[in-house]
Amino acid sequence: MMQLLQEADASYDRADFATAAAKYDRAITDTQAANPGIYAKRASIFLFEKRYSEGLDWITNTAEKAYPDDPLILSQKAIILSKIEGKKAEAVELALKVVVQRPDAFTLHLLIGDFYYKAGMDAADETISAYEAYLKHRPKEAGDSDNRILVKLGLRYLDKKKFAQAEKRFSAALRPPVDRMIAIHATKGLCATFAGLESWREARDACEKVSRDKALVQEDTWVYLHLGKANLKLKRHDDALAAASAYVRLRPRSPDGYILRSLVHFERQAWQLAEEELARADQVSPNNPEVAHWQGRMYLGRKPPNPKKAIERLTLARAGKPDDADVVADLSAAFLADRRPAEAARVAEEGLAMEGQSTNVRLLIVHGHASYDMGNLTPALQSYVSVLEEERKNRVAREGAVLVLNRIAGEKLKAGDLEGAAKHLGEALSYQASSPETNLNTAIVALEAGNGTRALAHLEKVPVKKGENEALLERLRGKAHVLAGHPAAAQESYARALTEAQRLRNKRLVGEVRAEWGPLVLAEGRTDEAIEMLKQSIQDLVASPLARAASRNLQLAFFRQGLGRLKARQPAQAATSFENALREPEHLKGEERSIVSFALGLALLQNGQAARALSIFQAMEPLAGSTQPWLKPPFDKIGIDFFIARALYGSGTVTAYQKAIERFKLILGKGGMAPQEKIKELIQSSWELLAYEQYAKNMEAEAAKALKEASKQARGDRKHAIDHNLAVLAMAKRGGTTRKALEKLADRIPEALVNLGILLDREGDVERAYELWKRAQEKGVRSTDLAQWIDAKRRILGD
Repeated sequence: MMQLLQEADASYDRADFATAAAKYDRAITDTQAANPGIYAKRASIFLFEKRYSEGLDWITNTAEKAYPDDPLILSQKAIILSKIEGKKAEAVELALKVVVQRPDAFTLHLLIGDFYYKAGMDAADETISAYEAYLKHRPKEAGDSDNRILVKLGLRYLDKKKFAQAEKRFSAALRPPVDRMIAIHATKGLCATFAGLESWREARDACEKVSRDKALVQEDTWVYLHLGKANLKLKRHDDALAAASAYVRLRPRSPDGYILRSLVHFERQAWQLAEEELARADQVSPNNPEVAHWQGRMYLGRKPPNPKKAIERLTLARAGKPDDADVVADLSAAFLADRRPAEAARVAEEGLAMEGQSTNVRLLIVHGHASYDMGNLTPALQSYVSVLEEERKNRVAREGAVLVLNRIAGEKLKAGDLEGAAKHLGEALSYQASSPETNLNTAIVALEAGNGTRALAHLEKVPVKKGENEALLERLRGKAHVLAGHPAAAQESYARALTEAQRLRNKRLVGEVRAEWGPLVLAEGRTDEAIEMLKQSIQDLVASPLARAASRNLQLAFFRQGLGRLKARQPAQAATSFENALREPEHLKGEERSIVSFALGLALLQNGQAARALSIFQAMEPLAGSTQPWLKPPFDKIGIDFFIARALYGSGTVTAYQKAIERFKLILGKGGMAPQEKIKELIQSSWELLAYEQYAKNMEAEAAKALKEASKQARGDRKHAIDHNLAVLAMAKRGGTTRKALEKLADRIPEALVNLGILLDREGDVERAYELWKRAQEKGVRSTDLAQWIDAKRRILGD
């Protein structure tokens, strides 16, 4: 039996199918010796002899009964079925089952691929799967037909817009040896494939090769469209226009050629010609959504754009192509250009909701822009971030995200949330570290947080442009240097900022620079210069928030000026400075108003304006009895009481002196807290001055009482002087006590000699009076009356 099979195989290999068939039939009758392979070979002989119906009957009635569902036998059955009219679908159905068991059945894969290829692009996936399996499993010697399969496979990849795979298959099909027609079809495929890949030079080369054969192009006119588009992208406008016109000549009723010509004119900014070509396209294909789409794009992209016309045409295009994401994106962009962001966002959202479009970059970018324009910052940011998750280097999305984050940071800064502002600016820097706007805003936030060093680091990343940009940056550098402890550098920055702002004649910017520079000048002790600078800034910053700060700093500068004048013993000028410092009291904070008011009172007091000083100190009387840390010890604890008493003391009226004495006594009663000796001296002096005022008003008894009180407090020479004054008051009574008192004081108080002389003169002791007066004159007493008295007595006595 083995010899019989060997003979059958030998005849089979020699293509002596009649002999081989006879021998296989004899072997098959011995069921123990036959196997599925023998049945399969016997079935293939029917195929080779093209006896398809007989072969199908033999397989069904003989082979399948011996080996039901055997893949080798079913493979032959599938191939035979494919040769019988009307049995193709049945053959493919059987082949699909067999290849599950026999993946290497390349002939069946080819059968399946050819069947689905004829079904067109709707069965592209099935075709691709079958042909790829064929190429994988077919034996090397069967590769002669690969080029044909590769072209078909490339075309179906092209249908699926899988351009990279298509290019690979078409290029493989061109490897020699290659049939001329196969080469032509492969080159045609490459023409379309390179256009799909946007490899425009390769597309132009492939399409030009095909276009040289007019007969071939007559059949596939689309080659001109790809050739024209490639030349357009390569800026070869004349060649692009020629290709488009060639297509129009061959297909005058197709809108595609007119669309291509319009694109060439659009590139040349020949808007009228572009519009005319699209109008022709609309004539040959009225209400064509593709034409309407390009018209919308043309109206949107021309200069100046016409968004209203674009919306009209794109709305029509969308009605015809509701699932076209490009149309939706263009319509959304048109609404945005027409300043209708709400509608732009709505259309973009509708597009993103379409199947497979949730990550559409164009739709997300338009949605982000529209949301930003409406002030909806969170959805705007989400859209831009979604783009960047897909395309990290997308410039438009990156710049959009940076813009949104800066605006969010601005709102956080305005609300006083420095941490939130810094966080969002940090996110913006992660997208674009070199962004001038983000670095500038980061520096501003750092300044608000008091971090001058960080502000300077980010300001260095902001490019300097001549003009307001330079003035602003120098101004900010000045603030940063101040915070960083670089006063000299701050002065230089402010000087440059002021020079540039003055050159630009930007009054407001000049005012802002001066307002910020003034406190720095004041801190250096250049008080008068700071005052002039701040005055000018206030004039330049009318109704500006910074004007308030400048006004406050001006008042502080006036206060500093007043202190300097007070120290220089210029109380009148000091009072003027302090009055200026109080001109707008609402700008002073905390205890500042009390401090400036007190300083004014002190200046007035020193200038002899005790009444005005008293009114100021009395207005501050609610502070009496409390500690004032802004006063030097011990006056910080005595409080305002002392200065009210001091102003009363200087007021020069009986009532004022009496009130002063009362207040000084109260202060003295507080014990060690008060400067005891100083207060006692003031009480004593107040009694003396009160006595003087009372004596001047003929209140001699009250004056004497006041002097007695003064005498209680006095010590040393001052007590002697008071006792002398008491004696003088007593002289009017002509009492002996007075004479004795004056005699006791004569050696200490020269004026006592004068008054003692007066008493002796009244008593008639002229010589003794004359001697006493001369002694007083010798001790320094100078008086016109005294000189006259001495001269008169000299003449009487003949001295």
